Amino acid sequence: MAPRADFTTYRFSTHRLPERERLTAWRETFGRAIVRVESYPLGDGPFHGEADFRVMPGAAIGVTTLSPMYGIRTPELTRDGRDDVGLMVPTSGKAFASQRGCEAVIHEGDGAVMRAAEPARFGSRTAFRTINVVIPEAILGPLVSNRDALSMSVIAADNVALRLLVGYIELLRAQPELITPATGHLAATHIQDLAALAIGATRDTAAAAAGRGVRAARLAAIKADICENLGRPNLSVADVARRQGISPIYVRKLFESEGATFSEFVRGRRLVEAYRKLTDPGLVGTITAVALEVGFADLSYFNRCFRRQFGASPSEIRAASRSRE
Repeated sequence: MAPRADFTTYRFSTHRLPERERLTAWRETFGRAIVRVESYPLGDGPFHGEADFRVMPGAAIGVTTLSPMYGIRTPELTRDGRDDVGLMVPTSGKAFASQRGCEAVIHEGDGAVMRAAEPARFGSRTAFRTINVVIPEAILGPLVSNRDALSMSVIAADNVALRLLVGYIELLRAQPELITPATGHLAATHIQDLAALAIGATRDTAAAAAGRGVRAARLAAIKADICENLGRPNLSVADVARRQGISPIYVRKLFESEGATFSEFVRGRRLVEAYRKLTDPGLVGTITAVALEVGFADLSYFNRCFRRQFGASPSEIRAASRSRE
């Protein structure tokens, strides 16, 4: 799949297909037509495959979830002129990969880097899920210090840039509104930065990425951490910094680069979550309970912040929501 100058989304699932048709549909619709590989199942169990890819100018990202199988980029298929580089990271299950006569076991969290212009094989003997990144070699090649690393190299799971890249992609998938014609070029640049750092960037690329892709991925990881821990009333910048392995000063600087503060972001996310809970007809907790659940220990402070944010009190918002049911 070569990234193009648009914002195409590819989604395919065999879930609703009759079992006898699934493998053929996957092979023809996704394998041969989109990613350009031949697909073969492993084992006798029923086949299942799901894929969700988003294409931006200069990069494509996606997730595949598959039953045991492997795909082969055959010599015949390599004549299609594709020059992109693929980086595949199993997030569950253990995979295998081979190219240029080199074979490797890819453990969960590791990354495998392979050129589309050369025959290759990738798969797993168990059900597995992979994060996938595709970048044209014309873009990625000049960013790395050793181009040979673009053919069948393995990146260890403890590689910081690889972890940031995976987290950043998961965020983009969870918030697809971040991939638009206005922002997609920047997201693609961040992905290129992080992929180059994970593989081994040139000195100039590493310097540029530190203030670009790394910064964006760090901030995305911090925001995800905050959202996962909103219910803790004592959530602090020191707590988040410790979990992320960085300094509190760096956390503050990242928010300052967006013209905000750590506290403002936390308060804003808590208020948004409180609003969601108050307008959800399936949730019937008291307003006090909602405030506590999202991390506000002081009910008066919660009410003041809520009114300032939404122009009405929590009870008024809940009443208005129920009147529309």
